[in-house]
Amino acid sequence: MRSARKSVWVAIATFFLVTSITSVMSCQIGLGASVDTEAPTLKITYPPSSAVIKGSFTFAGTCDDDLGVTAIAVTVTNTELSKTWSYDAEVDNKNWHVLNMNEADASAASGYKFPDGKYEISVVASDAAGHTSGTSSRSFEIDNTAPLFVIKGPGSKNINSPTAYGSVFTITGTIADDHAPIASMKVTILDKNNTVVADTENNPYKFTNIETSGGTSVTIARYTSTGQTGDVYTRYTDIYGTNPKAGTQEYYCEVQLTDTAKEYTNPEEKSNTTTGNSTTTVYRNDDVYKTYLSAAGKNLQVSDIKKIVNGTFTGTTTNGGTLSSEEQDKVRAAFKLYKDATTPDAQGIELTANSSL
Repeated sequence: MRSARKSVWVAIATFFLVTSITSVMSCQIGLGASVDTEAPTLKITYPPSSAVIKGSFTFAGTCDDDLGVTAIAVTVTNTELSKTWSYDAEVDNKNWHVLNMNEADASAASGYKFPDGKYEISVVASDAAGHTSGTSSRSFEIDNTAPLFVIKGPGSKNINSPTAYGSVFTITGTIADDHAPIASMKVTILDKNNTVVADTENNPYKFTNIETSGGTSVTIARYTSTGQTGDVYTRYTDIYGTNPKAGTQEYYCEVQLTDTAKEYTNPEEKSNTTTGNSTTTVYRNDDVYKTYLSAAGKNLQVSDIKKIVNGTFTGTTTNGGTLSSEEQDKVRAAFKLYKDATTPDAQGIELTANSSL
């Protein structure tokens, strides 16, 4: 009898033990892979904050989630126009990216889908359970328009009536660009027979961080009779020669301006050596002042003209005037920028080493 009771108790204990183990195992399985309790995290890593971007570009970053990120929504907003564009990012494990943003558009003033201006990108990640990350944002600017240069000196394209310089050769004028200073000015010198002087076609005289506020003045070359040294004096000798009594010499000069915008297409890059929007087109002040810049004309600032050219002009000039769409079209046609001009604008100059000019 005792043996039978013992067998019953053993059976009951075994039943409860197996049931308990099964219940624990069931709980462990249920709380594991099937339950998602965490929201995704996300960062923007490329391009850097406040980047000035030219051309089509890539945005990229990192993301994470306990069970994996399933989607990333990207919104680009032009903060000046309050216009938005939406993208779905491609997710690769713990990285995300959107390629070829701002596609080329020949019908747009700047040549691209997004007009020049200030922007913000906002990015949100989500997972399969419907959890979302906080919004990550970054400011940037788009600039697909080369600097616009109204040149005062030299101011003649005719070698038979060049701008006269004496012992100092300086380029002056007004440059309009949305991001000052200008990254660089390169100057090529040719003699009156269009032969390149001092190898400046392959190695132009280069000046960096060109200021635009209040007008631009860059001293290219200076004559010295006292043996002073430095690049500015060497350049004068390279152009004019070593004989200060050689008399008046005629030359052409060509100017290339490049702004500070950069291309951003490779999130893996360690440094960015791309160059900005560049132009060899200049506009002589004497040619455009009366019609476009004077109070008796359209009374525009050079910065107004730049905005008309790149399609960001709002209709009201810096001086408080207004321009109709038809008038803007005429200005745009007159100041069309040729970023890759095959024949740069050449300005006629003459140097006289012993002159007081």
